[in-house]
Amino acid sequence: MFVPGQRVVCVDSRPWEPRIKNGSIYTIYKIYIVDGLNFVDLVETKENGWFLRRFKPLEEKDTDISVFKKMLNPENNKVLEEV
Repeated sequence: MFVPGQRVVCVDSRPWEPRIKNGSIYTIYKIYIVDGLNFVDLVETKENGWFLRRFKPLEEKDTDISVFKKMLNPENNKVLEEV
């Protein structure tokens, strides 16, 4: 399910369609249905009426910096003995 304000990734930019690009991230401005077809307006483009099926939800992941915090912990920084 898509909602306004959601970030999406383009998965179907046609070669003759230079205004959007595969892999580019866009933000949904509005979603509407015309004659049973789902359309979306995007914040980043001036054109309206993109087919919704040309996009998929962006999978945003929380950044986990715990591994870097462990690296900064002096107890974990052991010096190897020279042989």
